[in-house]
Amino acid sequence: MKVLIVDDEVIFRTGLARAIPWEELGFALLQPAASADEALTRLSVERPDLLLAGIRTAVDNGLPLAARAKLLLPDLEVIILAGCEDLASAREALGQHVSDCLPRTSTPEDIIRSVLAAKRRTKEKRHAQSRQRETTDDKKIRQLIGWIAEGIAEMADRSLLPGDGPWQVLIAAADGWGTTDRDRALLRFGVHYAIRELLPGERFEYGPTIVLIQPASRSDHDSAARRQAARRMEEWLGCRIDLVAGEPVIRPERMHRSYVTARDTLACRQAVRNGTREYADTTGRSGGKSILSADEERTLIRLLQDNNPAELKRWTRAFVRGLLQDPETTPRTFRAALQSAVMAAYRWLMPMERAKGLTGRALRPSVFQPPDGEEQDHVESLYGCLAAVMERHHRPWPGNLGGEGGT
Repeated sequence: MKVLIVDDEVIFRTGLARAIPWEELGFALLQPAASADEALTRLSVERPDLLLAGIRTAVDNGLPLAARAKLLLPDLEVIILAGCEDLASAREALGQHVSDCLPRTSTPEDIIRSVLAAKRRTKEKRHAQSRQRETTDDKKIRQLIGWIAEGIAEMADRSLLPGDGPWQVLIAAADGWGTTDRDRALLRFGVHYAIRELLPGERFEYGPTIVLIQPASRSDHDSAARRQAARRMEEWLGCRIDLVAGEPVIRPERMHRSYVTARDTLACRQAVRNGTREYADTTGRSGGKSILSADEERTLIRLLQDNNPAELKRWTRAFVRGLLQDPETTPRTFRAALQSAVMAAYRWLMPMERAKGLTGRALRPSVFQPPDGEEQDHVESLYGCLAAVMERHHRPWPGNLGGEGGT
Protein backbone atom coordinates (compact mmCIF):
# COMPACT_ATOMS: atom_id res chain seq x y z
CA MET A 1 0.00 0.00 0.00
CA LYS A 2 1.10 3.60 -0.64
CA VAL A 3 0.81 6.66 1.59
CA LEU A 4 0.98 10.34 0.63
CA ILE A 5 1.63 13.02 3.27
CA VAL A 6 0.34 16.53 2.49
CA ASP A 7 1.14 19.60 4.59
CA ASP A 8 2.31 23.11 3.86
CA GLU A 9 4.81 23.10 6.75
CA VAL A 10 8.01 21.45 5.58
CA ILE A 11 9.15 20.63 9.12
CA PHE A 12 5.85 18.93 9.95
CA ARG A 13 5.58 16.83 6.78
CA THR A 14 9.28 15.87 6.91
CA GLY A 15 9.03 14.93 10.57
CA LEU A 16 5.92 12.85 9.94
CA ALA A 17 7.67 11.04 7.10
CA ARG A 18 10.61 10.17 9.35
CA ALA A 19 8.88 9.51 12.68
CA ILE A 20 6.66 6.68 11.46
CA PRO A 21 8.24 3.34 10.35
CA TRP A 22 6.17 3.24 7.18
CA GLU A 23 7.96 0.30 5.57
CA GLU A 24 7.54 -1.83 8.70
CA LEU A 25 3.82 -1.01 8.67
CA GLY A 26 3.52 -2.25 5.09
CA PHE A 27 3.41 1.15 3.36
CA ALA A 28 5.49 2.62 0.56
CA LEU A 29 6.03 6.31 1.42
CA LEU A 30 5.54 8.61 -1.57
CA GLN A 31 7.34 11.94 -1.80
CA PRO A 32 5.38 14.27 0.53
CA ALA A 33 3.34 17.04 -1.11
CA ALA A 34 3.53 20.70 -0.05
CA SER A 35 0.02 21.74 -1.13
CA ALA A 36 -3.45 20.49 -1.96
CA ASP A 37 -2.97 21.37 -5.63
CA GLU A 38 0.23 19.31 -5.82
CA ALA A 39 -1.44 16.37 -4.10
CA LEU A 40 -4.47 16.47 -6.41
CA THR A 41 -2.20 16.58 -9.46
CA ARG A 42 -0.32 13.50 -8.30
CA LEU A 43 -3.25 11.41 -7.04
CA SER A 44 -4.43 10.01 -10.35
CA VAL A 45 -0.86 9.03 -11.33
CA GLU A 46 0.59 7.72 -8.06
CA ARG A 47 -2.73 6.40 -6.68
CA PRO A 48 -1.98 6.24 -2.94
CA ASP A 49 -4.11 4.11 -0.62
CA LEU A 50 -3.81 6.51 2.33
CA LEU A 51 -3.73 10.31 2.41
CA LEU A 52 -2.38 11.99 5.56
CA ALA A 53 -3.11 15.74 5.43
CA GLY A 54 -2.83 18.81 7.66
CA ILE A 55 -6.04 20.77 8.33
CA ARG A 56 -4.91 24.03 6.72
CA THR A 57 -3.94 22.16 3.55
CA ALA A 58 -7.11 20.09 3.66
CA VAL A 59 -9.46 23.07 3.57
CA ASP A 60 -7.47 24.96 0.97
CA ASN A 61 -9.70 27.44 -0.86
CA GLY A 62 -12.70 26.28 1.16
CA LEU A 63 -13.02 22.97 -0.71
CA PRO A 64 -11.85 20.02 1.36
CA LEU A 65 -8.94 18.18 -0.14
CA ALA A 66 -10.48 14.95 1.15
CA ALA A 67 -13.69 15.47 -0.83
CA ARG A 68 -11.83 16.31 -4.02
CA ALA A 69 -9.44 13.39 -3.52
CA LYS A 70 -12.32 10.93 -3.00
CA LEU A 71 -13.77 11.95 -6.36
CA LEU A 72 -10.55 10.75 -7.96
CA LEU A 73 -9.99 7.71 -5.72
CA PRO A 74 -13.26 6.61 -4.07
CA ASP A 75 -11.58 3.97 -1.89
CA LEU A 76 -8.89 6.33 -0.59
CA GLU A 77 -8.47 6.41 3.21
CA VAL A 78 -7.98 9.97 4.53
CA ILE A 79 -6.60 10.94 7.95
CA ILE A 80 -6.60 14.63 8.90
CA LEU A 81 -4.18 16.13 11.43
CA ALA A 82 -5.62 19.33 13.00
CA GLY A 83 -4.74 21.73 15.74
CA CYS A 84 -6.69 21.19 18.95
CA GLU A 85 -8.74 24.36 18.35
CA ASP A 86 -9.67 23.13 14.86
CA LEU A 87 -10.35 19.45 15.63
CA ALA A 88 -14.11 19.65 16.29
CA SER A 89 -14.78 21.90 13.30
CA ALA A 90 -12.55 19.75 11.12
CA ARG A 91 -14.58 16.65 11.86
CA GLU A 92 -17.79 18.52 11.20
CA ALA A 93 -16.53 20.20 8.05
CA LEU A 94 -14.95 17.15 6.47
CA GLY A 95 -17.56 14.62 7.54
CA GLN A 96 -17.93 11.49 5.45
CA HIS A 97 -14.83 12.04 3.35
CA VAL A 98 -12.45 11.46 6.25
CA SER A 99 -11.56 8.19 7.97
CA ASP A 100 -10.11 9.79 11.10
CA CYS A 101 -9.16 13.19 12.57
CA LEU A 102 -6.21 13.44 14.95
CA PRO A 103 -4.59 16.35 16.79
CA ARG A 104 -1.39 17.60 15.20
CA THR A 105 0.20 16.93 18.59
CA SER A 106 -0.61 13.20 18.40
CA THR A 107 2.18 10.81 19.35
CA PRO A 108 3.64 8.48 16.72
CA GLU A 109 1.85 5.62 18.50
CA ASP A 110 -1.53 7.34 18.07
CA ILE A 111 -0.85 7.98 14.40
CA ILE A 112 0.30 4.38 13.89
CA ARG A 113 -2.93 3.06 15.45
CA SER A 114 -5.01 5.22 13.11
CA VAL A 115 -2.89 4.25 10.10
CA LEU A 116 -3.18 0.52 10.87
CA ALA A 117 -6.95 0.85 11.25
CA ALA A 118 -7.06 2.52 7.82
CA LYS A 119 -4.93 -0.28 6.41
CA ARG A 120 -7.30 -2.89 7.84
CA ARG A 121 -10.33 -1.13 6.33
CA THR A 122 -8.61 -0.98 2.96
CA LYS A 123 -7.88 -4.71 3.04
CA GLU A 124 -11.46 -5.49 4.05
CA LYS A 125 -12.84 -3.36 1.22
CA ARG A 126 -10.55 -5.00 -1.30
CA HIS A 127 -11.47 -8.46 -0.09
CA ALA A 128 -15.18 -7.65 -0.36
CA GLN A 129 -14.68 -6.18 -3.83
CA SER A 130 -12.70 -9.23 -4.89
CA ARG A 131 -15.45 -11.56 -3.68
CA GLN A 132 -18.05 -9.46 -5.46
CA ARG A 133 -16.06 -9.59 -8.69
CA GLU A 134 -15.63 -13.35 -8.35
CA THR A 135 -19.36 -13.79 -7.76
CA THR A 136 -20.17 -11.60 -10.75
CA ASP A 137 -17.59 -13.36 -12.94
CA ASP A 138 -18.83 -16.81 -11.89
CA LYS A 139 -22.40 -15.84 -12.74
CA LYS A 140 -21.29 -14.46 -16.09
CA ILE A 141 -19.30 -17.61 -16.93
CA ARG A 142 -22.21 -19.88 -15.98
CA GLN A 143 -24.46 -17.84 -18.22
CA LEU A 144 -22.02 -17.96 -21.14
CA ILE A 145 -21.62 -21.73 -20.76
CA GLY A 146 -25.36 -22.29 -20.71
CA TRP A 147 -25.99 -20.01 -23.66
CA ILE A 148 -22.96 -20.48 -25.93
CA ALA A 149 -21.83 -24.04 -25.21
CA GLU A 150 -25.06 -25.75 -24.16
CA GLY A 151 -27.52 -23.85 -26.33
CA ILE A 152 -29.97 -22.75 -23.60
CA ALA A 153 -31.74 -19.91 -25.38
CA GLU A 154 -33.22 -18.47 -22.17
CA MET A 155 -29.69 -17.64 -20.94
CA ALA A 156 -28.83 -15.47 -23.96
CA ASP A 157 -27.72 -11.94 -23.09
CA ARG A 158 -26.39 -9.64 -25.80
CA SER A 159 -24.58 -7.49 -23.22
CA LEU A 160 -22.16 -10.36 -22.49
CA LEU A 161 -20.73 -10.29 -26.02
CA PRO A 162 -17.72 -8.15 -26.98
CA GLY A 163 -18.27 -5.45 -29.59
CA ASP A 164 -21.23 -4.95 -31.87
CA GLY A 165 -21.02 -8.11 -33.97
CA PRO A 166 -20.74 -10.18 -35.99
CA TRP A 167 -19.16 -12.66 -33.58
CA GLN A 168 -17.22 -15.89 -33.76
CA VAL A 169 -16.48 -18.65 -31.27
CA LEU A 170 -12.94 -20.03 -31.05
CA ILE A 171 -11.97 -23.19 -29.19
CA ALA A 172 -8.47 -23.92 -27.94
CA ALA A 173 -7.24 -27.31 -26.81
CA ALA A 174 -3.74 -28.35 -25.81
CA ASP A 175 -1.73 -31.43 -24.96
CA GLY A 176 1.83 -32.35 -24.20
CA TRP A 177 2.12 -32.07 -20.41
CA GLY A 178 1.08 -35.62 -19.60
CA THR A 179 -2.03 -37.75 -19.56
CA THR A 180 -3.25 -37.49 -15.95
CA ASP A 181 -6.21 -35.30 -15.02
CA ARG A 182 -3.87 -33.07 -13.00
CA ASP A 183 -1.50 -32.63 -15.96
CA ARG A 184 -4.34 -31.63 -18.24
CA ALA A 185 -5.90 -29.28 -15.68
CA LEU A 186 -2.59 -27.47 -15.16
CA LEU A 187 -2.11 -27.11 -18.90
CA ARG A 188 -5.64 -25.74 -19.37
CA PHE A 189 -4.90 -23.20 -16.63
CA GLY A 190 -1.77 -22.10 -18.50
CA VAL A 191 -3.57 -21.87 -21.83
CA HIS A 192 -6.43 -19.90 -20.28
CA TYR A 193 -4.09 -17.19 -19.01
CA ALA A 194 -1.97 -17.18 -22.17
CA ILE A 195 -5.13 -16.55 -24.20
CA ARG A 196 -6.00 -13.67 -21.88
CA GLU A 197 -2.66 -12.06 -22.74
CA LEU A 198 -2.72 -12.72 -26.47
CA LEU A 199 -6.31 -12.71 -27.71
CA PRO A 200 -9.09 -10.25 -26.84
CA GLY A 201 -12.61 -11.39 -26.05
CA GLU A 202 -14.68 -13.24 -23.47
CA ARG A 203 -13.40 -16.68 -22.50
CA PHE A 204 -14.32 -19.62 -20.29
CA GLU A 205 -13.27 -23.21 -19.68
CA TYR A 206 -15.62 -25.90 -20.90
CA GLY A 207 -14.66 -29.54 -20.52
CA PRO A 208 -11.10 -30.05 -21.80
CA THR A 209 -11.13 -26.83 -23.84
CA ILE A 210 -10.97 -23.05 -23.56
CA VAL A 211 -13.77 -21.23 -25.38
CA LEU A 212 -13.17 -17.71 -26.66
CA ILE A 213 -15.77 -15.28 -28.05
CA GLN A 214 -14.45 -12.60 -30.38
CA PRO A 215 -15.77 -10.06 -32.87
CA ALA A 216 -15.71 -11.95 -36.18
CA SER A 217 -13.53 -11.07 -39.12
CA ARG A 218 -12.75 -12.92 -42.30
CA SER A 219 -9.58 -10.92 -42.92
CA ASP A 220 -6.30 -12.70 -43.48
CA HIS A 221 -4.80 -10.42 -40.84
CA ASP A 222 -7.00 -11.81 -38.06
CA SER A 223 -6.41 -15.39 -39.13
CA ALA A 224 -2.68 -14.76 -39.16
CA ALA A 225 -2.92 -13.18 -35.69
CA ARG A 226 -4.61 -16.30 -34.35
CA ARG A 227 -1.96 -18.54 -35.89
CA GLN A 228 0.75 -16.39 -34.36
CA ALA A 229 -0.99 -16.50 -30.98
CA ALA A 230 -1.14 -20.31 -31.15
CA ARG A 231 2.57 -20.50 -31.97
CA ARG A 232 3.48 -18.16 -29.10
CA MET A 233 1.42 -20.21 -26.65
CA GLU A 234 3.21 -23.35 -27.81
CA GLU A 235 6.57 -21.63 -27.25
CA TRP A 236 5.60 -20.28 -23.82
CA LEU A 237 4.04 -23.47 -22.51
CA GLY A 238 6.04 -26.13 -24.33
CA CYS A 239 2.95 -27.91 -25.62
CA ARG A 240 0.88 -28.37 -28.77
CA ILE A 241 -2.04 -25.98 -29.27
CA ASP A 242 -5.03 -26.44 -31.54
CA LEU A 243 -7.02 -23.26 -32.07
CA VAL A 244 -10.10 -23.54 -34.27
CA ALA A 245 -12.70 -20.96 -35.25
CA GLY A 246 -16.42 -21.55 -35.73
CA GLU A 247 -18.78 -20.02 -38.22
CA PRO A 248 -19.22 -16.22 -37.88
CA VAL A 249 -22.75 -15.20 -36.87
CA ILE A 250 -24.56 -11.88 -37.05
CA ARG A 251 -27.38 -12.47 -34.56
CA PRO A 252 -26.68 -13.22 -30.88
CA GLU A 253 -29.22 -16.05 -30.87
CA ARG A 254 -26.96 -17.89 -33.34
CA MET A 255 -23.96 -17.96 -31.01
CA HIS A 256 -24.52 -21.61 -30.13
CA ARG A 257 -24.30 -22.39 -33.85
CA SER A 258 -20.85 -20.78 -33.94
CA TYR A 259 -19.80 -22.90 -30.96
CA VAL A 260 -21.12 -26.11 -32.53
CA THR A 261 -19.24 -25.50 -35.78
CA ALA A 262 -16.03 -24.77 -33.85
CA ARG A 263 -16.53 -27.92 -31.78
CA ASP A 264 -17.12 -29.99 -34.90
CA THR A 265 -13.97 -28.63 -36.49
CA LEU A 266 -12.03 -29.48 -33.35
CA ALA A 267 -13.39 -33.03 -33.41
CA CYS A 268 -11.48 -33.57 -36.66
CA ARG A 269 -8.45 -31.51 -35.79
CA GLN A 270 -6.00 -34.36 -36.43
CA ALA A 271 -7.14 -34.23 -40.03
CA VAL A 272 -6.35 -30.51 -40.21
CA ARG A 273 -3.22 -30.55 -38.04
CA ASN A 274 -0.61 -27.87 -37.53
CA GLY A 275 -2.16 -24.60 -36.50
CA THR A 276 -5.31 -22.57 -36.46
CA ARG A 277 -8.16 -23.62 -38.72
CA GLU A 278 -11.51 -22.07 -39.58
CA TYR A 279 -14.82 -23.90 -39.85
CA ALA A 280 -14.77 -22.99 -43.55
CA ASP A 281 -11.72 -25.24 -43.96
CA THR A 282 -13.91 -28.30 -43.42
CA THR A 283 -16.95 -27.27 -45.44
CA GLY A 284 -15.37 -28.03 -48.82
CA ARG A 285 -14.65 -31.66 -48.02
CA SER A 286 -16.59 -34.39 -49.71
CA GLY A 287 -16.81 -36.48 -46.55
CA GLY A 288 -14.82 -39.52 -45.52
CA LYS A 289 -15.91 -42.97 -44.43
CA SER A 290 -19.13 -42.98 -42.41
CA ILE A 291 -19.75 -46.74 -41.96
CA LEU A 292 -17.58 -49.78 -41.36
CA SER A 293 -16.64 -51.82 -44.36
CA ALA A 294 -17.64 -55.49 -44.40
CA ASP A 295 -14.04 -56.52 -43.72
CA GLU A 296 -13.73 -54.11 -40.79
CA GLU A 297 -16.96 -55.41 -39.29
CA ARG A 298 -15.82 -59.02 -39.58
CA THR A 299 -12.50 -58.17 -37.94
CA LEU A 300 -14.25 -56.34 -35.10
CA ILE A 301 -16.61 -59.26 -34.45
CA ARG A 302 -13.72 -61.71 -34.39
CA LEU A 303 -11.93 -59.60 -31.80
CA LEU A 304 -15.08 -59.43 -29.66
CA GLN A 305 -15.41 -63.21 -29.88
CA ASP A 306 -11.74 -63.74 -28.97
CA ASN A 307 -12.11 -61.66 -25.78
CA ASN A 308 -8.73 -60.04 -26.34
CA PRO A 309 -8.72 -56.49 -24.88
CA ALA A 310 -5.21 -55.65 -26.14
CA GLU A 311 -6.03 -56.54 -29.74
CA LEU A 312 -9.36 -54.72 -29.52
CA LYS A 313 -7.53 -51.58 -28.29
CA ARG A 314 -5.04 -51.82 -31.19
CA TRP A 315 -7.86 -52.18 -33.71
CA THR A 316 -9.72 -49.21 -32.19
CA ARG A 317 -6.64 -47.00 -32.32
CA ALA A 318 -5.92 -47.87 -35.95
CA PHE A 319 -9.56 -47.31 -36.91
CA VAL A 320 -9.73 -43.85 -35.29
CA ARG A 321 -6.36 -42.81 -36.68
CA GLY A 322 -7.38 -43.82 -40.18
CA LEU A 323 -10.50 -41.66 -39.95
CA LEU A 324 -8.58 -38.65 -38.68
CA GLN A 325 -5.89 -38.90 -41.33
CA ASP A 326 -8.39 -39.02 -44.18
CA PRO A 327 -8.22 -35.53 -45.83
CA GLU A 328 -11.92 -35.75 -46.75
CA THR A 329 -13.14 -36.50 -43.22
CA THR A 330 -15.75 -34.10 -41.86
CA PRO A 331 -17.11 -33.88 -38.31
CA ARG A 332 -20.37 -35.49 -39.45
CA THR A 333 -18.75 -38.48 -41.19
CA PHE A 334 -16.26 -38.92 -38.33
CA ARG A 335 -19.05 -39.21 -35.77
CA ALA A 336 -21.06 -41.46 -38.07
CA ALA A 337 -18.13 -43.86 -38.55
CA LEU A 338 -17.56 -44.20 -34.80
CA GLN A 339 -21.28 -44.73 -34.25
CA SER A 340 -21.21 -47.37 -36.99
CA ALA A 341 -18.56 -49.35 -35.10
CA VAL A 342 -20.63 -49.23 -31.91
CA MET A 343 -23.79 -50.30 -33.74
CA ALA A 344 -21.95 -53.18 -35.44
CA ALA A 345 -20.93 -54.47 -32.01
CA TYR A 346 -24.52 -54.25 -30.72
CA ARG A 347 -25.91 -55.96 -33.83
CA TRP A 348 -23.59 -58.87 -33.15
CA LEU A 349 -24.34 -58.95 -29.41
CA MET A 350 -28.13 -58.89 -29.52
CA PRO A 351 -28.64 -62.30 -31.20
CA MET A 352 -26.18 -63.74 -28.67
CA GLU A 353 -28.29 -62.28 -25.87
CA ARG A 354 -31.46 -63.77 -27.30
CA ALA A 355 -29.76 -67.16 -27.68
CA LYS A 356 -28.93 -67.06 -23.97
CA GLY A 357 -32.52 -66.28 -23.09
CA LEU A 358 -31.61 -62.78 -21.91
CA THR A 359 -33.99 -60.87 -24.15
CA GLY A 360 -35.60 -59.15 -21.18
CA ARG A 361 -32.24 -57.72 -20.23
CA ALA A 362 -30.98 -56.94 -23.69
CA LEU A 363 -28.95 -53.78 -24.13
CA ARG A 364 -30.48 -50.78 -25.78
CA PRO A 365 -27.66 -49.01 -27.63
CA SER A 366 -27.61 -45.27 -27.04
CA VAL A 367 -26.31 -42.67 -29.48
CA PHE A 368 -22.53 -42.58 -29.22
CA GLN A 369 -21.18 -39.03 -28.73
CA PRO A 370 -17.47 -38.73 -29.57
CA PRO A 371 -15.76 -36.39 -27.11
CA ASP A 372 -13.94 -33.19 -27.95
CA GLY A 373 -10.24 -33.81 -27.54
CA GLU A 374 -7.21 -35.72 -28.67
CA GLU A 375 -6.98 -38.83 -30.78
CA GLN A 376 -6.43 -40.75 -27.55
CA ASP A 377 -9.69 -39.40 -26.15
CA HIS A 378 -11.60 -40.73 -29.17
CA VAL A 379 -9.79 -44.07 -28.90
CA GLU A 380 -10.60 -44.45 -25.20
CA SER A 381 -14.24 -43.48 -25.67
CA LEU A 382 -14.84 -45.88 -28.55
CA TYR A 383 -12.85 -48.65 -26.90
CA GLY A 384 -14.92 -48.24 -23.73
CA CYS A 385 -18.13 -48.90 -25.66
CA LEU A 386 -16.72 -51.90 -27.53
CA ALA A 387 -15.07 -53.38 -24.44
CA ALA A 388 -18.40 -53.17 -22.57
CA VAL A 389 -20.03 -55.24 -25.31
CA MET A 390 -17.19 -57.80 -25.19
CA GLU A 391 -17.34 -58.04 -21.39
CA ARG A 392 -21.12 -58.52 -21.42
CA HIS A 393 -20.88 -61.31 -23.97
CA HIS A 394 -18.20 -63.24 -22.10
CA ARG A 395 -19.40 -62.85 -18.52
CA PRO A 396 -21.03 -65.88 -16.82
CA TRP A 397 -24.79 -66.25 -17.27
CA PRO A 398 -27.33 -68.60 -15.62
CA GLY A 399 -27.21 -71.13 -18.43
CA ASN A 400 -23.42 -71.23 -18.53
CA LEU A 401 -21.76 -70.69 -15.13
CA GLY A 402 -18.36 -71.26 -16.62
CA GLY A 403 -18.73 -68.38 -19.05
CA GLU A 404 -18.74 -68.47 -22.80
CA GLY A 405 -15.75 -67.86 -24.96
CA GLY A 406 -17.52 -67.42 -28.30
CA THR A 407 -20.62 -68.05 -30.37
